[in-house]
Amino acid sequence: DKLLIELCKNNKFQNWQSVSLNFKDKTNIQCSARYRRIKPGMVKGNFSENEDKKILELIEKFGKNWSIISDYFITRTNKQIRDRYINVLDPNLNKAKFSEEEDNLIIKLYKTIGCKWSEMKSYFTNRTPDNIKNRFYSSLRKKFFKLDY
Repeated sequence: DKLLIELCKNNKFQNWQSVSLNFKDKTNIQCSARYRRIKPGMVKGNFSENEDKKILELIEKFGKNWSIISDYFITRTNKQIRDRYINVLDPNLNKAKFSEEEDNLIIKLYKTIGCKWSEMKSYFTNRTPDNIKNRFYSSLRKKFFKLDY
């Protein structure tokens, strides 16, 4: 990672092909993608209120084109922005507490299909796979294992 950062400084981010020649089994695309994840100044913590507002404004302007939207953020990747929108900012998300019926359905689905959160999503209205997974691990796992034994 240190070498990649140094090479990028020297290359002024213009030529990923020449950067990749310094690595045994890495392509220019892999070097570019890795650099976007580790570049100095990247923030891995919580989003600020201003960042959330900016994301919503840019989605209104460009739609869900994460790569264009990420160009407006120096410290965030397109994946971070996409995940933030899908799991937190999407106005269609159901942010209400999980009902007892939903909890029971999560446990039932976990017994039948395991931890396939994306598959489970189709059984819920406006819940994300992350919402379902977090609910299971934060509140239902203990209950699930008590039922199993």
